[in-house]
Amino acid sequence: LSPEEDLDAMLESYRRLIDLGADRMFPGHGAVVKDPEATLSKTLTHFEDLRAQAWALHDEGLDRAAITARMFPDPGRFASGRFNHANLVTQLLAHR
Repeated sequence: LSPEEDLDAMLESYRRLIDLGADRMFPGHGAVVKDPEATLSKTLTHFEDLRAQAWALHDEGLDRAAITARMFPDPGRFASGRFNHANLVTQLLAHR
């Protein structure tokens, strides 16, 4: 995520899209999604799992940098720049 993005707002948008009950979703990039509910639900679960993991590490006393290193030991292409794992961890820890 970039620093300007709001993970909670994004996830709420996913919930609203699920509630619409559409049978197709046309994302701004990538292929047409033929089962939006399943796809969005999977993404929601993924971020909820990441949030739980981040908070568990926080509760162990780790700071954001240590949490980022533990959760994403191989940062790959997200190692630097505006879209990075450190920003994601900041968003994950923004709300419990």
